[in-house]
Amino acid sequence: MNAKIMKKIRWRAKELLVEWMQSLLDKERAKGYNVKNVLNFTPKQTHLYYNDGTFHLSSYSYKWFIKQLKTLYYVKDLSSITVEDCKEISK
Repeated sequence: MNAKIMKKIRWRAKELLVEWMQSLLDKERAKGYNVKNVLNFTPKQTHLYYNDGTFHLSSYSYKWFIKQLKTLYYVKDLSSITVEDCKEISK
């Protein structure tokens, strides 16, 4: 993917991450999360190690949203992709 598309995907991934995090919290605490500071609240560890020796991407991390958006980019318009679409494609 070219740089212009990846920039849009990374920005949309942050928006979806904020949307998902705000859905987990009450409205008072959710106000503290926005696109500019959302990465400060996410864990630094993005992958999980399983006993069979494999690494897997953690669900609902920034990198996970980027991966889902890259897949959905060819199917739907980037601005119309929701968290539910990302959940659906990861099944």
